Amino acid sequence: MNFRQSGLSLVELLIAILVSSLLLTGVVQVMLAKKDTYTFQQAQSQVLENSRFSISFLKDTFEKTGFRQLPQSLKMFVFKQKGGSADCATFDEGQVIVASKTGIGVCIRYQEVVADDVDCTGAAIGDAGNPNAAGYAEPVIERIYYDATTNELLCGRDGGTAFPLVSDIEDFSLRYGIDSNNDRVADKYVAAPGSGDWTKIVSLRFDVLAVAPGNINTAPQVYRFPLDAANDTTATDRRIYRVATQTIALKNIVL
Repeated sequence: MNFRQSGLSLVELLIAILVSSLLLTGVVQVMLAKKDTYTFQQAQSQVLENSRFSISFLKDTFEKTGFRQLPQSLKMFVFKQKGGSADCATFDEGQVIVASKTGIGVCIRYQEVVADDVDCTGAAIGDAGNPNAAGYAEPVIERIYYDATTNELLCGRDGGTAFPLVSDIEDFSLRYGIDSNNDRVADKYVAAPGSGDWTKIVSLRFDVLAVAPGNINTAPQVYRFPLDAANDTTATDRRIYRVATQTIALKNIVL
């Protein structure tokens, strides 16, 4: 009696398993590649958004420096001398920008722009109807600074709680444009103005180094911070870094 074999032979079964394994491996590799691409794009979007927001916020806030509701009013009458606090250095008469006592940053003074204006934390200022002894609206004092311990940019009113504006900021640089010859144009930029230079500040230059969490890059990134630095920096990890910079004239001072 002859018996006829049916089904798959052992060789055919092994070949089928091999082909299936190869196909499955290819599918897994495609899925992992898509996941890596998605993660990279998300990290890029995050670091781009943080750097853009930081620059935009700092620009909008710093441009308020020295604003007067009546432009013809002399600064010495609007901005009286104010002693230092735990947050800010002493403001001399007419002075509208001093150093922050914590982190890298400044304290600025300005008058409320409109009746329902808000400060950098989003809280209502409410000082337009609160004149000082000279009859001028009481100036607002805001403090904007970078905390290297928490890697955050923060802002708050003088004497009040500072709130984080943006996190994942690896480094921050702030330089002051000094007008040495009274032509209302910065002749030099310094990180630490001398005692006689604070009243000569006409512009600010700030650089933000934003970073995305997680080792996303295949190799450490090379960047230059600040952008006008003499040498490149090689990261010690594989995170994504982005440098953003802005220079602004303090229009309420120079005009």
